[in-house]
Amino acid sequence: MRAALLPGLMLAACVLCACGEGEEQPTPDLAPPAILRSEPVGGATGVALDVVVRVWLDEPFDNSRISADHMYLRQGATPLWGSLSRDTAQAMLALDLSVPLEAGATYEVVLSPGVCDLAPTPNCTDEPLTFSFQTAP
Repeated sequence: MRAALLPGLMLAACVLCACGEGEEQPTPDLAPPAILRSEPVGGATGVALDVVVRVWLDEPFDNSRISADHMYLRQGATPLWGSLSRDTAQAMLALDLSVPLEAGATYEVVLSPGVCDLAPTPNCTDEPLTFSFQTAP
C-alpha cells in the first residue's frame, strides 16, 4: 500500500515546488510614460533656429493614441505645430517645424496629456509633459 501512495506524494511535492513559493512576483507597471531625455535638453540656450525637437520616453508608448497635435512648441500662449514623427522602437517622438524659430526666443515643448504606455491596463499621462529651451540670438 505504501508503494501505491509514493507516486501521488511525489506528484504533490512537484506541484508545490513548481508553484513559485518564495519567488518575487514582478511589480505591476502603474506609472505613465515620462520624458527620459530630449534634444535640445531642457534649459538649453543657443539652440539652432531650424531644430528638430526630439523626446525619448522612459518606456514604449501606444502609437495608436498619439495624434499629430500631441506634441507642439509654445512661445508664450502661441502654439507652433509641425510634422510629428514617431519611432516606437526607440520610444521617441520628433517634431519638425515647417518654419524657423525666432532668434533669442524661449520655447516650451509640450506633450499633451494622454500619452499611454503598453501595460495591460494602460497608464496614461493626465498632465502635459513640458520643458523649455532658448534659441540662439
